[in-house]
Amino acid sequence: MDEEASKFGLHVSWSKTKIQNLGCGLSPSHVVVNGNTVEPVQDFTYLGSIQTSNRNSSSECTRRIGLAARVMKHLDRIGNQQYLTMSTKIRIYSTCVLAVLLYGSETWTLTQADWKRLDSFHTRCQRRILHTRWYDFVSNNEVLRRTGLLAASSIVRKRRLGLFGHVARLTEDVPANQILRTCCEAQDGARPSPDWKRARGRPPITWIHQICRYTGISVTDALQLAENRSFWRQIATAECYG
Repeated sequence: MDEEASKFGLHVSWSKTKIQNLGCGLSPSHVVVNGNTVEPVQDFTYLGSIQTSNRNSSSECTRRIGLAARVMKHLDRIGNQQYLTMSTKIRIYSTCVLAVLLYGSETWTLTQADWKRLDSFHTRCQRRILHTRWYDFVSNNEVLRRTGLLAASSIVRKRRLGLFGHVARLTEDVPANQILRTCCEAQDGARPSPDWKRARGRPPITWIHQICRYTGISVTDALQLAENRSFWRQIATAECYG
């Protein structure tokens, strides 16, 4: 890469370059290029999101909750303003806090504990805006009804289904579409290559598996339905899934 880039007068910044294994297997060893050592890492922040080697997004979920909590703290003065309507406060929360909390969430692979943490933080922020305390005995569903917002998990589901439909409708020569279809074929039992073997241990819940769980159909059927943009949009924006 450095040799090809040098033809255009560009050079790789080796101090900012790392090696990471995003799949199964042992950690890669360091590489020396022109006297510069490129070290291997287990996690790396790229385009504002943490990419980890353990195939889940728990680290990114924790980081996003921390960033959103910081923004929420700065908005406490706005939440206490008496002349602002509740709808205005909710719109500010959705724009400033919820956008930070769920940035890139359509690509996350979360555990059940991560889902609970997201929904808990999301509900707690809304209670602060509504000035609702625990001793008021107001349920989480009632909080969502008063604010008119969806649960964080429901928002992530809609984003995932929307992303799945968008990539599925890309032309077959686009790498993103090719990768999606390869993952779908692997979900149906086909091997990506003849010598490919699944890693030992319990198979993790994949992003494709979660799409199947939302829709209640096979991934092959989901690909076919996603070709119809208007119909798939109805599925992605529905309140309930499969």
